[in-house]
Amino acid sequence: MDEVVLCPYLGSPGDRQIRYRYPNVLNACHAGRTGWVESEPIALAQQNQMCLTQDHVLCPSYLSAMATTRRDGRPARAQSHLQFFGLHEEPFSIVPRARFLSESESQKQAHTGLRWLIDQQHGLGLLFGQVGTGKTLLCHTLHEELNSDHRYLSTLLLTPSYHSEYALMTDLLAQWRVKPARLRSRHNLEEVAHEYLMQVVLGRKKTAVLIVDEAQILPSRLLRQVCRLLNWQDEGQQLLQVILAGQPGLQRGLGRVPALRDRVVLEFTLAGMTPSETGRVIAERLQQAGRQKELFAAGAVDLIHQCTGGMPRQVMIMCLKCLWLAYLGGERYITREVVEAVIKDNSGRDLFAVPDRRAVEMTDGQFAPTRQPLIARLGGLFRRS
Repeated sequence: MDEVVLCPYLGSPGDRQIRYRYPNVLNACHAGRTGWVESEPIALAQQNQMCLTQDHVLCPSYLSAMATTRRDGRPARAQSHLQFFGLHEEPFSIVPRARFLSESESQKQAHTGLRWLIDQQHGLGLLFGQVGTGKTLLCHTLHEELNSDHRYLSTLLLTPSYHSEYALMTDLLAQWRVKPARLRSRHNLEEVAHEYLMQVVLGRKKTAVLIVDEAQILPSRLLRQVCRLLNWQDEGQQLLQVILAGQPGLQRGLGRVPALRDRVVLEFTLAGMTPSETGRVIAERLQQAGRQKELFAAGAVDLIHQCTGGMPRQVMIMCLKCLWLAYLGGERYITREVVEAVIKDNSGRDLFAVPDRRAVEMTDGQFAPTRQPLIARLGGLFRRS
């Protein structure tokens, strides 16, 4: 079997809004292969199995390939948009990365509260939030934070799309690297899991944690299975701490399983960022990615917050588009004018089209964006064919 080449910009499977999927054995990024190679399109039939697709406007590899592809189809070396702005990595990727966490007040409260629940071994905590409020990033952060400490054993289930309790327990044991001698029934798996947790919690003195993202897709029978896991106690100690994170639909699911709902000790709901939080998050992400100077004007940040409602993912997407537009226009500072230009383009297809040869110039043997008046360049950018 061919080696799987993971695209570093893949997101979480099951995220229907951005249509990310785990790669299969064929998934070598069409835009970011080693060396300067021409990007290859991905057939529509393969898009649900593979990466972001050739025309996905949020794939940094695609953006890089588009900037380095000439009209005649041959590749050309170019100064990337990251180099142009003094960055060493993409600051606004919407793929969850724990070290890029810059918490809003609601995220900070949830983070602190859930960590307290875990440390005190109180059992079940809930995290609610609309799409794009940062639930997955907070789950990743908690998971990595716990697993960096030898006192914890953390397991993160990103998309619990299991068809049965048996499937859930099988995956959980696989995550723990436990191979049961018998696989005949759910009861067999539960016995093995219980024995393993006894060894971890009572024998090794660790705190075992299960974090489930996208928990709103769990059917009632799987929520009842989670309840059974929470029933495991010994010597007055809870063997497994559980965090369920999901969209508001999780509330309805819990309502159908009262025994589980009654076990909730803490619950938090993530909200959009305030204007000041939006500005701080943008600045901190840029600093983390290597930018030393201010890049977004105050008016640009205000407009970004206004048009996104402070929803973290939408803020990141808007900033990503602003960087790209400013790069194509040769603008090294993101003004309110740049944000307004991005807002005018609803689909983003023209914004992320292959730049014309006339839009680039040679600098030290490399192509770089031409310094053109932004308004003049936008006239052609947003013209529909």
